[in-house]
Amino acid sequence: MLASNFVFTSLQGQPFATQLQNNNGNHLTSLIYYNGGQRMFATLNIANNPPVWNQSSFGQLIDPECPNLALSNSFISIPFSNPHYNSAIDLNGDCRSDLYFTSVYQGVFTHEVWIKQSDSDFYCLAYQLPGTNSVYGITFQDINLDGAPDLVGAISGQTTDSIFVFFNQNSVDSSDLCSRTSKPAFTNLNNFG
Repeated sequence: MLASNFVFTSLQGQPFATQLQNNNGNHLTSLIYYNGGQRMFATLNIANNPPVWNQSSFGQLIDPECPNLALSNSFISIPFSNPHYNSAIDLNGDCRSDLYFTSVYQGVFTHEVWIKQSDSDFYCLAYQLPGTNSVYGITFQDINLDGAPDLVGAISGQTTDSIFVFFNQNSVDSSDLCSRTSKPAFTNLNNFG
């Protein structure tokens, strides 16, 4: 069994795991986190025994051809919100995992969407939307059954709680969906040993 430890120093906020794809087409187990005043990511190199975590600045994931490069680069120093919500999910129907984060931008809870540009590691900040600090849960679900995941969240207000939905502006034609497999997604979620 392979085992590897990754020690965070002065960690600010929750790290989260995702898969990143490098320029060779390899999918890498990765952690994205905020540390020392900037966003970082670490990828697990399993070629070493024991495996080794390689750390890099999140800025290395930004596409140098981004139409909004200055804004994208400015976000590498923006902290994630606490609690933090995130997802690696295809939001634009190109079968590539885009990134969704929540952060605190200029003191305001913010939703961020980073679109994967191609089969490389590069992303562009597509947009950021101000939100409310009273969000208590976020998930993605195709609410209107158009093939594109919508953002669903729960908000706790002063006197009432509510659910909000941001409908994805994309719709995915059934002929453009990724291939479906016949295997179950998970076989045993109780095996932690």
